Amino acid sequence: RVISAEQIRSDANDEGAAPAGGSPASTTPKRVIMLAVDCISFDVTASREVIQSVAAFVKGLQPDDYVGLSAYPNGAEIAPTVDHATVLRALGNIIGQRDGPGLGQFNLRPSEIVDASRDIPLGGGDTLDAVVARECGFEGGGPNWRTMLINEITSTALYYEGQSTASLGMLRNLVTRMQAYPGRKTVILVSGGIIASDTPGGRPDLGSLGMQVGREAARANTAIYAMFLDTSLNDQFGAETRRGERTAGNKARDRAILARWLEQFTGSAGGALFTVAVGNASPALTRIQTELSSYYLLGVEPADEDRDGRTHEVAVKTTQSNVTVRGRRWVMIPVRGAAAP
Repeated sequence: RVISAEQIRSDANDEGAAPAGGSPASTTPKRVIMLAVDCISFDVTASREVIQSVAAFVKGLQPDDYVGLSAYPNGAEIAPTVDHATVLRALGNIIGQRDGPGLGQFNLRPSEIVDASRDIPLGGGDTLDAVVARECGFEGGGPNWRTMLINEITSTALYYEGQSTASLGMLRNLVTRMQAYPGRKTVILVSGGIIASDTPGGRPDLGSLGMQVGREAARANTAIYAMFLDTSLNDQFGAETRRGERTAGNKARDRAILARWLEQFTGSAGGALFTVAVGNASPALTRIQTELSSYYLLGVEPADEDRDGRTHEVAVKTTQSNVTVRGRRWVMIPVRGAAAP
């Protein structure tokens, strides 16, 4: 049961006067915004303009906002600070670290990796047979050619499982560290996505890793906004693409597979997923900046059975129509008498 609703404003247009039921600016915790960049998920071409947009976003923040940066796996690590100039300098040194498209021996698309990997233990299937026919000829190119293709599908799926586990582990550590800061925190993640199976038996299989990170973020009172960089057009027509497209399959499903794990944990943490084309990140960042200008802090009355120290799913609803509600999907209520984290 909701027993109070307090609007917390932090936008520059708030001239110190608290809205009805709101808190004066002096008692509001300073905003803490952490920028996370998954450098290995996109290449140099995709990183250039989106990093410029993120830098413009930082320049538009208030001087007393705390801003941090985590460019993983091999980039800058800056704890939240009001020294925005240091963050901007580090942003200027970020480049994408993903290998260019089309570097494998075979022309495998994300959806084909997922479906063909499901077919391999069965000895064959519609997708695997179709890829063999396309890449090896209808005669299969001989047993060695088919074996080479199967090995590439298996090794590629294994590579993405390792990469995604490492990336999500770094992100999990990041949101855990956010517990040390008071109030509502925000992580803005820039990522080109990672291939994650959307069908039972398919690989790469990330299980519930995305949901687990979302729960950790909810426990840390941290919203995650993810910007998924859709590089499909650039990958198809960019100068670094080594060969032409050989299949006209479902490109929408390919994009959904790449963004699937991002969508899992942003919803759990009370944030949102934005899909942006290369060079067009400004509208998403403008929307995020607007949403960060104000939020509602709800006081709720938990039942005795909720006081068990475990995470519980919670849904926020409003009678007002035509609005989007973003809120934590998970909340942890400590055992009565125990100190809250």
